[in-house]
Amino acid sequence: MANEFKLELDKRDGLGSKAVKSLRNEGKIPGVFYSADTDATPFIIDMRHLHDALQSQSHVYAVSVGGKKLHAILKEIQYHPVSDEIIHLDLFGVSLTDKITISVPIILSGESIGVNEGGIMSQSLMELEIQCLATEVPDAVHVDVTELGMNEARHVNDLEFADGIEVLTPEDMTV
Repeated sequence: MANEFKLELDKRDGLGSKAVKSLRNEGKIPGVFYSADTDATPFIIDMRHLHDALQSQSHVYAVSVGGKKLHAILKEIQYHPVSDEIIHLDLFGVSLTDKITISVPIILSGESIGVNEGGIMSQSLMELEIQCLATEVPDAVHVDVTELGMNEARHVNDLEFADGIEVLTPEDMTV
């Protein structure tokens, strides 16, 4: 599969703050792998390898956890509030044949007619909840607003999606 990136995870033994601080000083990031059918497994990953994975634009990662080869999506990344460095991540195990529920960001593009006439663009919905196969998750939902006039709006039911993507956000919601 072309959009799959292999993540090398090492088992993490030290769970205290001292152990985690020491790992971070060595260029390692702590994390937890969990899924519906496995226990939470703490791991560490090399910071450079993680940055490569994030640059890969992949949504599905091939991981080896406790000798098992599994697939996972990145569920959450925690950043340091001052330095903005990654301090922790959560990976969620997924099946490539089952649908997952996930939120994807909405990105507005273009300058609307209404803004050119002196109006103000307001985005009230920042992400959509969708259900699809893990391999079909889009990076974002792009909404072209160039044709919007003054006091006009786009709603969820105005948006187009690829086959296999089911939108769970109420369709009458204003984007």
